[in-house]
Amino acid sequence: AIDSNYVLQDESYILFDKETYVGCIVVKTAENTLEKYQSVLFVSLIHVAPSYRNRGIATAMLKELEGKKASYHKKSLYLGGDMECFFPGVFVLDNPTTHNFFFAYGFKKVYKSYNLWTNQQRKINFKHPDITFHVAKTKNEKNEILKCIKSNFSYRWYLDAKDHSTSGFVYATLDNQVVGFVKCAKLEDKKLSNGLNTYLRYQNLAAIGPLGVIEAVRSKQIGKSLVMFAVDYLFTCGASDVIVDWTGLIEFYQKCGFTSICDTFMLYEK
Repeated sequence: AIDSNYVLQDESYILFDKETYVGCIVVKTAENTLEKYQSVLFVSLIHVAPSYRNRGIATAMLKELEGKKASYHKKSLYLGGDMECFFPGVFVLDNPTTHNFFFAYGFKKVYKSYNLWTNQQRKINFKHPDITFHVAKTKNEKNEILKCIKSNFSYRWYLDAKDHSTSGFVYATLDNQVVGFVKCAKLEDKKLSNGLNTYLRYQNLAAIGPLGVIEAVRSKQIGKSLVMFAVDYLFTCGASDVIVDWTGLIEFYQKCGFTSICDTFMLYEK
């Protein structure tokens, strides 16, 4: 079972041919979240076993779901971008057949996002005498971070953050007020963040994102220092590699030490 309150159980299933796995689909809604999501059904995962491909199975699953959109008061299907997602979209690299299938079915590109990677712990030289950087340790600290997120950033960020572990945040303060944060994810977390879903590739993967700095202090350019502080914290906790997931800010994160793009994703809509 998938541990997410957003899963639409009646439309999510696994197909078998007797005892042989054929394929699966996981469908989600995003009720009571962002307004723009209220008309969308999210295909979080659709897969057909290689030996059963080119038989119209994926097409049949999508057509069945499309036929039920109206009954859920939805207008669009999204591939990726769902709440508590596995991945932010469809893997791009070395995956042309999958993309050609979705194009042929009528899906359109919405946007491309990236995961960037580093395995280097860099020396930090902070140049912000009025800013203090912290690792959250108490429930009160987390509540102050959540208050900052809810007041200054996307409501989706707040929903993603509210059930995250307290030690999964680093943050910056000015005059004892939270002015920026980075959400950090480790494999020992009770619930894995989507940035860790490729953990089998690595010895001990950790992830960061999102990063937020309130508008009033952006001229101080503390974002890079916050990211480097977060990465240093994760390496100190034993991470072998750190990923920043679901971003388009390639140049910024490369300046923070994320040396390469490890995955690229495309979100689709129909």
